[in-house]
Amino acid sequence: MSAIFVFKVEVKAYFFMFKRAQDKLKFWLWMQTRGRRYHRQYERTLSLRAAFRIHDSLETIDHINQTGCSVSRWGDGELQIMQAYLDELERGEVNLNVDTFQKYNQGLGKRLYEIFYAEPLQNHIVCVPYAFKDASVHRGYERIFFEREALCRFSLIDSVVKARELYDTNFTRFYMGRKDIKDYPAYVRQLKRIWQGRDILFVEGEKSRLGVGNDLFSEARSVHRILCPVVNAWDWYDEILTETQRFASGKLVLIALGQTATVLAYDLARCNHQAIDLGHVDIEYEWLRMRAKTKVAISGKYVNEVADGRIVGLPSDLQMYEAQVVARIGL
Repeated sequence: MSAIFVFKVEVKAYFFMFKRAQDKLKFWLWMQTRGRRYHRQYERTLSLRAAFRIHDSLETIDHINQTGCSVSRWGDGELQIMQAYLDELERGEVNLNVDTFQKYNQGLGKRLYEIFYAEPLQNHIVCVPYAFKDASVHRGYERIFFEREALCRFSLIDSVVKARELYDTNFTRFYMGRKDIKDYPAYVRQLKRIWQGRDILFVEGEKSRLGVGNDLFSEARSVHRILCPVVNAWDWYDEILTETQRFASGKLVLIALGQTATVLAYDLARCNHQAIDLGHVDIEYEWLRMRAKTKVAISGKYVNEVADGRIVGLPSDLQMYEAQVVARIGL
């Protein structure tokens, strides 16, 4: 091994060390300046938030287990697209440039808005982050993130969160950045009760691979999958809805498909299918198993929140996985 090669390797290593240190410094400065400002502004909204009728994560899971309801979840991505839709109606233009798995679409924004404000269905619940009511359930950056989001979205959701019972979007985001959950095994047991002994139909991004390589869904009676595009699934919504209805009879439909999942769960509920938007639940479970301290890539699964998590190899048990696939849409 030549001295020049060793020198190049060492220089590269030092560069990445410097870059990580630089990123940590930038993050610390942001938390000390803007982060503190968001926190102070959020704290001053206590009287406003006290009127919010949002149930926490455990109450949300209990309600699902007791009623067998369908679930649509509004997180930052859904609220961004909904707000962009309203901005477009008001100003005739959209200013939304977010690194996400779903580009802005007026039709999607319209459906998210209509469903959020629609008269509630008896067999369906609407979820928003409980952190909008009390962000102390999160810690560190996640807490500041939701405090900032709440400040941006109060005017958008205010009339609904005061008028009727809503539930927690983040019942599926139970590990990373959470402060309130003290007993993870007990929490996961309650979560697994939702699909225990049920025939499951996953409607997921092609590389989401819910339950592959772990035991999260091992207590289900059977598993089938409809695979959809990793990004911009809304472009194929009509086909996704049609195919899901074709296979959904007698099954619990679990959806991991970004903002498209929010609408799909509602439309399936209207057809008397139980459908739950589960989002990142499998990734959160993987991070829990790893005892991860930060968001990291998961081998064989698409993790949109991590740069190297978008480069995904084949699943660990390809033969079993392929046997579960009943349809592919837009692939």
